[in-house]
Amino acid sequence: GMAGLIGVMILLRNPLFNLVKTLLDYEQYSGDYGFAQGTFLVLLIAFTAVTIYRYPKIASEDTTYLCNGLILMWTMFPFAMVSPTAMRLVYNFGFVMLPLLPKILRSFPGRTEKIVFSLAVVILLGYFVLTRTPVYQFA
Repeated sequence: GMAGLIGVMILLRNPLFNLVKTLLDYEQYSGDYGFAQGTFLVLLIAFTAVTIYRYPKIASEDTTYLCNGLILMWTMFPFAMVSPTAMRLVYNFGFVMLPLLPKILRSFPGRTEKIVFSLAVVILLGYFVLTRTPVYQFA
């Protein structure tokens, strides 16, 4: 159900953002700046997929709270697609999600934990190298 709601929010992100900024009297955040958080979106999708996959192994009361935070992060994400200012909210929820990462890694048995961690680091570094062009500048 939440995936469907978030999908609808992504489709209606501009009118929803305009409604929220009008209700909260934040007209200074008008304008469409575009979406420049592609790397974070890829990380968020991967993190969410792994969390859903490993949830039966990591389920506990504190994990439930963290997963609710992950859902809140996804509900804020459509607004970040309109204005980078809204990305601050997503980042705040993102930092709350960091304790979930060790729980997920520890849910893999024995040596598999190290393999999964190493594979994730290699994939993230590869993604970073392939999507970024190094620019060297001297001020």
